[in-house]
Formats: sequence, C-alpha cells, structure tokens
Amino acid sequence: SERIGDWVGAHIDQIEYFTNNYSSGELPEPPISLVIYNDTTIESGDYLQITAYLNISSDDFSNQTYDLHGGVHYNNSGEWWFIAGMGKNIDIGSPGNYSVSLNFSGMEIASSGQNGPYMIWMGLDSWPDHNMITNDEYYTGFYNAQTDFVTPEVQFIDENTSAEINGSDFFTVNVSINVSKTGYYHINGGVHYIENMGNWDNWVFIAGTGEEYYLTQNTNISINFDQGMIRDGLPPDYNGPLVIHMGIENSSNWQHIDHMEYQTNQQFNENAFSEAAVVINSTTYFINSEGNLQVNLTYYAASTSNYNVHGGVHDSNWWFITGIWNGDMELIQGEHILNINFSGSEIFNSMINGPYTIWLGIETTSDDHRLIANREIQDINYLYDQFSGASSGVRIKRENMSDGDVDYMNSTGNNTYVTVNVTFNVNEGAGTYWLDSGLNYVQNNNWEFITGTGKEITLSEGNQTIPINFNAGDIYSSGRSGTFKVWIGLRDISTWMDIDNYEYTTQFYSSGDAPPPPVQFVEKADGIPSLAYINGTDFFTVNVTLNVSDSSYAGNYDLHGGINFWNNGWWQHITGTGEWVELEEGLNNETLNFNVGMIQSELPEGYNNNLSIWIGINDINTWEEITHHEYITKTYQKNDFPGSKMTITGINDSVWGENFTINVTLNASSNSYFNNCEIHGGLNWIDSSNGWDEWRFITGFHQEITITENGTISCNFSSGDVYNALQGQTNKQLTAWISVENFSTWTELAHLEYQTSNTYSGSDFNPPSITINCTGDFYNLTSDQLQVNLTINSTSAILSQNNTYEIHSGIHYVDTSRGWHEWRFITGSYQEITLSENSSISLDYSGSAIYETGETGPFEVWVGISRQGQWNDLAHDEYTTVFDYSNINFSKPEIRIIEENITSYVNNGDLTINVTVCESDESPLGEISDYILEGCIHWKDGHNWRWITWNETYFNKTDSPNEYNVTLTFDGGELNKASDDGWTDEKLIAWFMIRNATTWAEKSIVDDYELENTYYPGDFSDPAILFNTTYDPIETTDGIIGTYEWLNVTVNLTVNTDETYELYASLIDPVNQTLIVKTNTTINSGDTNVTASFNGTKINSSGYNGTYEFRAKIISTSGTTEYDRIKLLINDYNYTDFVGREPEAWIVNYFSSYLNSTNHDFIVNITINGSVNGNFEIYGDLFNSNTSTWITSNSTNITHDFSGNTNNYTISPRFNGNDIN
Repeated sequence: SERIGDWVGAHIDQIEYFTNNYSSGELPEPPISLVIYNDTTIESGDYLQITAYLNISSDDFSNQTYDLHGGVHYNNSGEWWFIAGMGKNIDIGSPGNYSVSLNFSGMEIASSGQNGPYMIWMGLDSWPDHNMITNDEYYTGFYNAQTDFVTPEVQFIDENTSAEINGSDFFTVNVSINVSKTGYYHINGGVHYIENMGNWDNWVFIAGTGEEYYLTQNTNISINFDQGMIRDGLPPDYNGPLVIHMGIENSSNWQHIDHMEYQTNQQFNENAFSEAAVVINSTTYFINSEGNLQVNLTYYAASTSNYNVHGGVHDSNWWFITGIWNGDMELIQGEHILNINFSGSEIFNSMINGPYTIWLGIETTSDDHRLIANREIQDINYLYDQFSGASSGVRIKRENMSDGDVDYMNSTGNNTYVTVNVTFNVNEGAGTYWLDSGLNYVQNNNWEFITGTGKEITLSEGNQTIPINFNAGDIYSSGRSGTFKVWIGLRDISTWMDIDNYEYTTQFYSSGDAPPPPVQFVEKADGIPSLAYINGTDFFTVNVTLNVSDSSYAGNYDLHGGINFWNNGWWQHITGTGEWVELEEGLNNETLNFNVGMIQSELPEGYNNNLSIWIGINDINTWEEITHHEYITKTYQKNDFPGSKMTITGINDSVWGENFTINVTLNASSNSYFNNCEIHGGLNWIDSSNGWDEWRFITGFHQEITITENGTISCNFSSGDVYNALQGQTNKQLTAWISVENFSTWTELAHLEYQTSNTYSGSDFNPPSITINCTGDFYNLTSDQLQVNLTINSTSAILSQNNTYEIHSGIHYVDTSRGWHEWRFITGSYQEITLSENSSISLDYSGSAIYETGETGPFEVWVGISRQGQWNDLAHDEYTTVFDYSNINFSKPEIRIIEENITSYVNNGDLTINVTVCESDESPLGEISDYILEGCIHWKDGHNWRWITWNETYFNKTDSPNEYNVTLTFDGGELNKASDDGWTDEKLIAWFMIRNATTWAEKSIVDDYELENTYYPGDFSDPAILFNTTYDPIETTDGIIGTYEWLNVTVNLTVNTDETYELYASLIDPVNQTLIVKTNTTINSGDTNVTASFNGTKINSSGYNGTYEFRAKIISTSGTTEYDRIKLLINDYNYTDFVGREPEAWIVNYFSSYLNSTNHDFIVNITINGSVNGNFEIYGDLFNSNTSTWITSNSTNITHDFSGNTNNYTISPRFNGNDIN
C-alpha cells in the first residue's frame, strides 16, 4: 500500500497470500470472452487484420454496443513498444459466437521499419462508459515491414526534426515529410514535459494543435504551438527537455499513416516562454436565479483584444450536455470577471445527474483559432432536477425512452418503417413545433446518415407520444446492421431555435429485416467513366439505373440529386437539380443534367479528386423519399470543366424602409441568354451560442427575371420579419442563400452564400408596418360559416394613407394517416379592405365545404395580407381553431360536383368536358338562382403546373333535386399550342368550381383532377394563326448608322384561318425590364408575314443599348382572343445608331400640382412641347411614392400644332379625388 495523495508515495507495508489449488474446470465459464485466432494482411498490404472470436453466453451482455480496440507492438529487449493502434464500435445481437476484427494501418507499420512477429493486445470495453470487460494478447507470424505492407503515402523524416522558440507567440516544431502521394492530410501533435515516476518517465500533456495540409511534394512544415499555453502548463520548478508527439492521417479515410516522437536537446523552464495573452486565474460556479449554471471566470489580459470564448458541460464520461460560444468577445486589459451561462434547460432536459465537468477555452479570432487559455472544472455535484427552473416547459421525456424500448418495425399499407415513439412532456408552452430526426449508423464515432424525416407537430399540455417513421427501405439499401442512433430535435417553428434534442439508440436491426424499397438504384462501381461525363459546355450528365420491382410501382417519380466535392474530410455541396421521371417495371436508365459551369466555379484551385453524386427518388403524391444512393465519380480536376456562363456576386446590403435589401450582380457570358429564370433566397441570422454557427431562418423572397449579360438585382427581404426575428438578439451577422434557377428545367444556374459585413440588432430594423392576428373562432348558424376573428393593426403613417389591402386565407384539416401532420386544403376566403384605422374583421369559410370533408377539427387557418394588386405578403398568421365543432351540423352543399362522373372527349377539335352536378335533397338555400361553373386545364411538368386554358359557363338551378351534366368546352387551339410549351402526352389536369352567380360564394370545388383519357396536341384543332418560328425574324434599318429612323422586325406567320388580325409589339430592355418603344399593325387576309416598325427617335431617346428583347402578340380585331405570342432577342444595337432628332412631342421637365378645394380632385400641371401638328394623348398613373401602390389614372386628348412654335403648351390632367380617397 501507499499513502493516498501521492501517485507514487512512501511504501508502508505489504503481504503475500497463496490460494488453494484450482483447475480451470472448477471455475465457471465466463459470460463473455475474447480470443484472438488469426492475423493476415488485406487490401494489398493496406492493413494488418487481427481477428478474434467473441463468445457471449449471457443475455446480460447481448444486444449491446461495445468498444473494441487494440495495438500492434514490436519486441524491444522484452518490452512492448507501440507501433499502431485502432478502435471501433461493434454492435452485438443475441448470445452466440461472433467473429470480430481490427484493421491496423499497414502504412504505419511500414513507417516503423520493424519486422514481425508483432505482439497484439486487444480489449473490449462497455460503451459509452469505457469499463474494461475482457482482453487478450497474441503473437503474429513473421512479417517484413517493407515488403508485406503498402508504402506510406507520406512519412516523417525523423532526423530532420527541430524545435525552437519563434518570436513571442509560438513554439515551432519543424518537420520534414516525404510525400509519395499528393493529397489532403491531417497533421496533429502535442507538447509534453517529462515527469519522473521513479522507475519510468511519464509524459504530461501541455499544449496541442492540428491542421489540414495539401501535400504535393517532399516538404518542410512548421507546426506552431502557443507559448502561453506551454508556460502555463509547466510546473514552476521544471527545467528539462520537452517531448513532441506528431501524427499524420489521410483526411479522406482518417487512416493513421505515421507518427513520430521527438525530444528536444535544449532544457526549458517556464521563463523561456512568453506570458499568455490571456490567463485564467480562477473560476467559481453556481445555479443562478434563471436556473442556469453560471461560471464566473476571473481572467488577466495583457492587452485589450477580441477573442472567442467557448466551453461545454459534460457528464462523468465526457458526454456533451450543453455548450456556449461567444464569438469576437472583447476582453479588457487587466484582471476582470467574465460571466458565462450554460443552459439550465438543456441540463435539466438531459436527465443526467452530476458530477459534471466543464471545459472552458479562449482562442484567437484569426483563421487559425489558436487556443491560448483553457480551464477544466471537475466534480460539479448537482442533480439535473436542480435546473428545473430554467426549463422551457416543453421537453422530450427521456425517462420514457430507454434505449431499444420504443422502436419497432411498422408496416402501413405498402410502406414499412422503423418507428420511434417520442414522448413529450408539456407543462407550459402548448402549441406548434417542428420535429426533425435522423437515423444514423455509428461506428468508431463516425456517424453515417441512413435516412431522416421531419414534420410539424402540435403539442398540448401533459404527456403525449408522437411517432417518427423512418423509411425501412433505406436501412435495407445501406446494408448496415446493428443498433442505430436516432437524433431527435424539437424546434420553435417561428424562430427555429432549439427547444430540446435527444440521442436515442434503437434495438438491433439487420438490414435483411427491412424489405427492399420498391424502386432501387442499381449499384455502380466507384470511378467508372460511364457513370458521369462532361456533356458539352452546359451539362455534367449523370447516368443512373433504377429497378422497379413490380408493375404496381410503375409511374411518375421525382428524381433529384446533388454534386459534392471533397473538402478537407467532408463532402461539400456544389449544385443540384431534379426532374420528374416515368418509370416502368424492370430496369430504367435515367439521366440528370447538372450545370457544368457551377461545378467549375465552385471547385477549389488545384482540385484533383473524385466527386460525390447524391441522388434520391420521391413519391410525387406523398413526397416521401423512397430511397437514395451515393455514387463516386472518377477523378476530376477543376480545369476539366468549362467555365460558368453565369455568376452571381454580392455587392452590399442595407436597411431601406420596409425592406432589408441585398444587391447582387448577375454576370452572364455575352453569347448566353437565360429565359424563364427565377432568383430566390432565404435570409438567416447566425446563431453561435452552441459553439458552432447555425443558420436561423428569418424570411425569403423570389422574383422572376430575364437575364442578358450583366445586371444588378435587388433582393428585398421583409424588414419587419427581420425585426421580429432579432428581438432579444444583438450584433448578429446575417447570411443569405441566393440562387438563380431556370424554372422550366429546375437547373440551378448560379448561387451565392452572402454574409453581411456588418452586424445587426433588432433595433436596426423598422417594426412591421402592419400585423394581423387571429383571435378566436365560432360557428355562425345563420350563414352556415365557420368564422375566424382577425385583428389588423398598423402604424399611424400607414393608416393615414387609406390604402386598400387584399386579405386571403385558407382553412385546412389535419391528415395524420401517414404518421405526421399534413394540412389538407378545404376552402378559402378573400376580401378587400381599406384601412383608415386598426380593425377587426371575420374570415368566413363555407360550412358546406367543411361538411364535404367529414372532418370536425381542430382546423388550421393560414391568412396573409398584401397590397391591392401585389403578390408579396406584408404579414401573415397561422391559427388553430379552438371551438369544438364535433357537434356542429354543417349544411350539406346545395349543389356539388360529382367527381367520379366527370367525362371528357374531343369534339370538333375542342375539348369537351361533361361535369355532373348534384343538387341537395334538403331544402334549397334560398330561391332558384344562377350558378357559374368554371374550369382550368393544366399539364404537369415535373414540379410545375403548366396552365393551358380556361372557360366558364352559367347554368340555372332546377326546381327539383337531381343530377345532370353541365358542359364546358375548352379551345382546341389553346391545347394544340401547348406543345410549344413542351406538352406532348402528359395527362391533363383539371380544376373545377361552382359559384353562386350573384354572391360569388364558392359552392363546390374539385382540385387536381386527372382526365381519364390520354390526349395529344395533335388531337386538337390548329390555332387560327401562329408565329412561324421555323425561320428567324428579319431585321432591317433605313439610312446609315447613326441616322436610322426605323427598326423593322419582320416575322413569319402560319395562318390556318384566313381573317384579319392585329399585331401588338414592343422592344424591351431585358436587364431593367424597361419598355423602350411599342407599335401595332394589322395582319390582313392573305398575309404570310408581318412587319413591326419601331420609331428610331424613341429608341434614341430611351438611352438604352441593345441587345433588345422583341415581344409580340396576335389578337383578334375585337380584342377578345389572343392567338399567339413570341419573345426573343434581336441583334445588338446602340441607341446612338438611331436618329436623335426631336420627337413628335415630349414632356418638358417642369411640373406643378394642387388640390382643388371644391371637389378635392388632384390637379397636375404638365408642360409639353412638340415638332409637328397632330392629335396627342397624355396619360398618367398616380402611385403612392412610399409603397409604389397604384391609386388612379387619367387620360387627356389634345390637338395642337407644334410646327414652328417654340412656346410650351400646358395641360392640367385631373385625378379623381374619390379614387384617391
């Protein structure tokens, strides 16, 4: 025995005792044993594989995860000297005999230069508490280190190592590395001092570092350790050498390749090193009044500077519970106290009692994030329920979720899931939350994602259990067997802040337990050239094969994917795409085309590696993922790919009134034209409170654009949304993901991750100018409507404008049939309101529409408010009804559509649809009245609904209830022309609605109805007249450059019905979407082409250079029917190519205005001048200058002779005061 307190102390006493004699047969067989039985090299010497039998005879040791680890050693005069180590987690099922193995790095053995036999030690620990269970020792056969194992990719040249004090910041270790294979490698190391333990020396760790390097040739590298960390770690009386241990690993697979130990020749003491920039002098901790674990850290800073301060609370096994990250924090020169708060809510939710250990670190804010001070606080003896005061009131009830107890294989219809029942406890805070989760296979602390899911949930007070369903087919496809880690996260659905999270371990599953998915990707070997190839200058084409197991699963699916590159140990996303595909039973070959320019622009310089292609396939009806797969391409270099035809660059950001604006530049190559494009994005704030950056979504925007060459786009996000999201937040950086896509093909053209250079707080933004809130709901028996009360509040400035707003909303029932909450639309509500004061209104939903669903609530309501004529919502609200509708007898619809009786056919080149309607057998609501049946025809192009045509018809209600057909006829020419938009033979989709012709009240609706027959464009009559795009337009000018008076554009026609038509055409600047000039002309009977002549003087006065966009449409002479339209780019012109003479008339830059005191009309005095005699129309629109909202318009005709008259002429258009009011 030795005196407690000294690891090696004064010897006190000892005794020797001999037991009785025992034979092995008298001792019980161990319930678990490990016996090594084989050694061999594998993968051409990449690894030395050591295999053992693991025999389990007791249920106490079955169905568990264990830590299997070991080491390879060589014999040095009877002592075991370490060469290489390895460890991993293994999952064990029922009792039995298992064969387990460890693969030790052949490169590391070769680097040692030591031949075998080798001594092997292998141990088995419990997981995660690392208690030793059993172990074994073993001697291998003979191996030659140089010939039996693969040559190391990189290797330290030990004799070239040196160490030195480098300035006032670093202790630098210089190493030489022999590189035989170019690539990314991780080099790490530690500095130790030597503690003499009597019979041996003990290394005591002081400071460490690690960094990624791209090694291309034999090289010298300097590894820097912080001097202040070394000084603080050395004992005051130490004066001796330092020992440096260095290791190098392959960044892609984390294979250990080589390690090195170096002992300095020089003796060091603490005075040899500079004092740390920051020293942690002391710490105290306690539970504060908010229920959080507060640490008061006393520090001394040599000077005032900014640092990152971070730390974590861990249990006794160093499992992370909660953490903090305070980035870019100013520490003041001198000694001060810093208050650090760890979330008491997360400690309480963890259900883990102390003792806890806290680790705190202070690091530089530079790119290297150099650690300059740290402190470990041990034995914090609290119980988790002492932190209950900090609980949010909503938590995952872990005590009801013991590992392996709440998961099971679950078959529902054609689908099979691994279901995990998650129990929640709500003391306060009932409401709507977002629940997301991922199922992972974990080995050697490496998490391999298998599948995931997420859904919106509604929690009420008390305990409730919500099932999470994971696609079991993904487990089958992964080939993984074992226990799986399920990460469960609960978020606030409005702020996306974490409420609680938990890691749950499932019972043991074999991949064979799960059924194969009905649609599977066919495996392809890594790196085969046929997998993917560069397809011209536009696309990187990926070929995949899918196997549909049964004809019942043939049909349309959503195929989507992403391209990723290897970035220092992980796959980083570059770009994505997706499309709908039609699959048949058996093997199907499909392609996905990715933007090749995006890949080139996103790959780092010098890239020379594989690409990862992640591809998934979804059911288009449920949007559930069926399966996914990852393919690995051959090696590519950055310069293999053609350059991008479009780039997007961030310019600046600013708060401007109701908008937070990010200005970006879109740069397109001069020979490229991008039509049918959409720019969209999401704005987030960066939350670093957990020790890493998390994006918290705030709001989004989207806008359709046409792009030619270079242009600036303003991305406007709602300032009010940012104001709300940043309440209680200060000095937060904002970040936006902004993407440009072709919305016809859903090909991403370019994207940008924009981060603001400045930080923002909630007070930097204007509060929302208008807010809406649902405050209650009830049943109005008189009108048979479910009514929701809505309050509308606005600022005094907005109220004083008396603006008109559109309020649109929908009511939904909640479908839980697939294990999660899905909103199903029932009916909507729309009204316009002019705001002059804060108001309350009711949203009225048809009781008969609710009757048809058979649902009794609660119902979900979504409501938005926008300015009249605009799409972007100023505010919105979501509301769950609280009234009990289970005993409400909503009225049966007085008239409704019988969906199953709808029929369609081609009739004289048009599409005729007979819609069967049925009148109620109850008393009609009101007198006999007229109704309107309206319908739309679409076709589906992937995710897009392509509109084709619309029609309506009036019909009378009969005197007695019955069923009858109402006929809608859709123009065959419109259906034929849809082929120009890409429609070939896809099923037509119809939408029908019956309205009351007097009140416009909705009576019955059928949505997303697929016509029973398959139609083709050729089934329908040709349009009366079309643009013939087989031939390019012909452009002509008159005179010489600089004096062109006209630009003539002649287009060819295909005329099927010889009549007279009208052509309307315009030239547009496509970058700024600005009208330059317009014209019109008549297409006479017998014409096969038509010329649009544009006035050169108007082009000159516009100040815009081409390329111009030519837009034209053909309409009937009555103006009621549009037959065709065209949009294309014409040749390049400068506005100075055209004559700059005076126009026929122009507005002089002088205005005045006044309010008529009698009728309150608004009068604007406008001065005009001209050059010819003629009749002129002066027209104008009046807008609100703050909101760009249209108010009213005016048009005035005059006849005046300007020829030879230099005097200005003043007119006074009058804008109606009632319209303004």
